[in-house]
Amino acid sequence: MRRILGTKSVALFTLIMASLFVFSGCSKEEEEEALQDGSYWSVVTTEELENPGAVWPLAHEKAIVGADNEHLYITEDDGHGWVTKTLNPETGRKATDFYFTSSKGIMVGERGMLYISSDNGENWSDVFPAGVRDGDLYDIIYPATGEDNPLFICGNEGVLLRSENGGDSWEYIDLYIGEFFDSLAVVDSGVTTWFYDTTLYVTQDQITFYGGYAPTEDLIYLLGDTVGSGDTLLFFRSMDGGDSGSWEMYPFVGHFADMYFFDETNGIMVGDGGYVYTISVAESSISTASLANVGSGRDLMEIEFTDATIGWAIGTGGTVAKTTDGGSVWSLVDVDITGDITDIGFFDETEGWVVGDDVSRGTGAIKVTHDGGETWSFRSYGLGISLYGVHFVSSSEGWVVGKSGRIAHTTDGGAMWIHQDANTDKTFQDVYFADENLGWVVGFSVQLPVDTFATILYTENGGELWTAVDSLDGYRLNKVELADENTGWAIGNEGLILRTEDGGLTWSPQEAGVSAELFGLDVFDTGKAFVVGQHGTILKTTNGGTTWDVLPSGTEQSLMDIDMVDSNTGYACGSMGTILKTTDGGADWTQLDMPAYCESVFKSVAFQNSEVGWVVGKFGYVLHTVDGGESWYRQSEGFTEETLNDIFLMGSNYGWIVGNNSLLMELHPGN
Repeated sequence: MRRILGTKSVALFTLIMASLFVFSGCSKEEEEEALQDGSYWSVVTTEELENPGAVWPLAHEKAIVGADNEHLYITEDDGHGWVTKTLNPETGRKATDFYFTSSKGIMVGERGMLYISSDNGENWSDVFPAGVRDGDLYDIIYPATGEDNPLFICGNEGVLLRSENGGDSWEYIDLYIGEFFDSLAVVDSGVTTWFYDTTLYVTQDQITFYGGYAPTEDLIYLLGDTVGSGDTLLFFRSMDGGDSGSWEMYPFVGHFADMYFFDETNGIMVGDGGYVYTISVAESSISTASLANVGSGRDLMEIEFTDATIGWAIGTGGTVAKTTDGGSVWSLVDVDITGDITDIGFFDETEGWVVGDDVSRGTGAIKVTHDGGETWSFRSYGLGISLYGVHFVSSSEGWVVGKSGRIAHTTDGGAMWIHQDANTDKTFQDVYFADENLGWVVGFSVQLPVDTFATILYTENGGELWTAVDSLDGYRLNKVELADENTGWAIGNEGLILRTEDGGLTWSPQEAGVSAELFGLDVFDTGKAFVVGQHGTILKTTNGGTTWDVLPSGTEQSLMDIDMVDSNTGYACGSMGTILKTTDGGADWTQLDMPAYCESVFKSVAFQNSEVGWVVGKFGYVLHTVDGGESWYRQSEGFTEETLNDIFLMGSNYGWIVGNNSLLMELHPGN
C-alpha cells in the first residue's frame, strides 16, 4: 500500500515477494455487474537511454554523449537533464569517438559513420569520404601540441583518413603496401626490440587500425593488426604529417588497443588481460617492455592522461583504472557499471565522464566525477529492470527501486528516471520518503546457496547521496515506512521487525512473537502500525512496538500487503486471491468474495478512501472496487502479463504501479 491521504501525511506502498501460484482467469459476467467509476491505468512510455559509445566534455558541467542508433545526448547542468538528438536511427549505428575544437565537432562510429558539427554539437552533417565503405571507424587522432591540423580517422578495412582543414574535407591515405615484414625478436633484459625479418604479404584493406597518437603535427603513430596475423600487431609511423607512402611499419607480438606518448619517442600501451607496456621508438626499431597490470583480468580498450603522471585506462567488465605515477602503478576504481566501459573523457583534472553498458541493470550508463575519480555519480536514465517499489512526494517527483541496486528518481511525473548511486548490486524491495529530501530503501542480496544479507540505505538530500546502514546477515528486508522524519519500522523474514527513532541511522529489533516472513507494513503514527505476512499473519501495535498483538485473520494464505484507510477500515491482500477487510480496527477480518481469482497472487493494495481502491498482482491484473470490496472489476486488461509488484496512490488524482521488466503504469482518474 502507498498513499498520501487524510491525516496520514505519507503512507507506504508495497513491494512483495512473489508466490508461485497460477492464475485461473476471471468471470466476465461478475465484472460487468461491478460498479465502475471510469478510472483506468495505462503503461507509461518512459525515456530510455540508448547504449552509449562515446563521450566528450564540452565545458564545465557540459558534455555530449553518442550512443546506439545515432542518438546524441547533451547536458548543460552536469547530467541532471539531457537534450536528445536523433540523427539517422534507421542505420542502427553507434558513435565510437568525438573530437571538438572551438569551431568544429567531429563524430565517428560504426559502419562508416562520420558527422561534422559547426555549432558545438547542436547540428550535424553526414560526411561520405572516398575510400570508406561499411567499415567501423574507431578513433580520431589529433596533434597533442594543440594544433587543429592534421586530423586523422582510423578504423577497420584499412580505413585511414586525413583532414588538413579542421575536418571540412577528408582524403583517404594509401599506405602503398603489398607486403610488410613479420618480426624477429631480440630479447635483452626483459626489453623486446623488433626489427624487420620475414616477409608477410597483406593488403591495406586487411588491416584494422585500433587507434593512434600524434605527439606533433608531423609525427603520427598507429596501432593495428590484420586478419590471420595471429599475435602480430602492427605499429605504423609517419614523420611528415601522414602523407600517403610516408608510413613505416613495425610488426611485433601482442594484443594492444590504445597508446599514449609522453614525448616523441616514449609511450605506453594497454591491451588484453589488463596489461600495460612501455613502448620506445628508435630510428629503425621499436622496443616494448611489460610495465604493469591493472589487476582486473579484463581487456583494456583505451588510455587517457590528464597530465604527465595522472592517467586512466578503461575496458571490458566495468574496468576503470587510475595511475598517478605515469603508469607504473595502477589502482582499480569502482564505478559500479557492470558491462564494458566504452569511453572516458576529462574536462580538467577533477571533472570527468565515463560511459558504458550497465548490463545487470538493463540500461546504458553515464557517470560523472568532480573529485578526480574518487567518487562517481550516475547521470544516466531509464528503468530497464524489474521494479519492486515506488513512492512519490508530489505529482511530479518520485522514486522507484528494483533489482541489482537500481534506484531511479523522476521530477516530471515518471517520463524520465535519472539513476541514483546505491553502490551495491543488492535487490531493493521498497522505498519510502518523508519529504523530498529524507528517504529510505530496504532490500537484500543472496549469496548462494542460501545466505542472505539485508540492507538499509538512507538519504538526506533526495538521493544525491545514499548511505548504507550495516547489513544484517541471514535476513531479508521487505518493507520500510516511517511515521515522521525520525520514527518508523522495517520488516522482513523470520518475524524480523526493526524500529528506528533517529531517522534510520540506527535500528533496533522488536519482538514480533512470530517467525513468519513479514511482507506488508502500514504505519499510522509513532505508536500505531500494522504488519502482515506468511500463514495469514496480521500484527498490530499501539505502543510503538513494545508489544505486537497477533490478530485473527481467518486464513492461512500468505498476506502480502495491508492498507488501513482509517482507524477502523482496512484491507489486506495475498496469495490464492485472498482479500480481507476489517471495519473495527483489525479486531475482526472478513474474506471478501472475489469473481474467480482464487489462484491469483495479489501483491499490493491501496485505497483512496474506505470505498475506492485497487489491488494488483501477477499476470498484470489491476482490480478495482468503488463499493468497499462488494464488487471488483479488472482494469487495463491486455496491457501486460507482467507481475505488478507495488501500487502507490496520492489522493484521488494520482497513482503509479511498478512491475517486472521495468513496467510503470499511471492512473487516469474517473468521475
